[in-house]
Amino acid sequence: MVDRTKQDAPRSAWVVAVLSPAYLGPDDDGATEWGAVLNATRRHTDRVFTVIVADCAPAGVLAELPWINLVGLDKDTASRTLHREVLQIVNVATKCPPERR
Repeated sequence: MVDRTKQDAPRSAWVVAVLSPAYLGPDDDGATEWGAVLNATRRHTDRVFTVIVADCAPAGVLAELPWINLVGLDKDTASRTLHREVLQIVNVATKCPPERR
């Protein structure tokens, strides 16, 4: 996975890491893989964020990235939260004014 992500990330407009204990594993915080990915895409680190979908504790480089926490939210609230927070992250990174509703 790391090699493919390192290859694709520089060509991607945005990179989203969806985090859960199943992804991070019992003894791994994801820092090794994501450290390699971010080194390959250093100029794009403002275009990388995480979405936490199950109770877990990201560490290392993953803890330093902007994140959206959807843990414990019902489907509708999670959907609204994800939409709102992605817009905020994108607006900050691209220096665009927030969308008006």
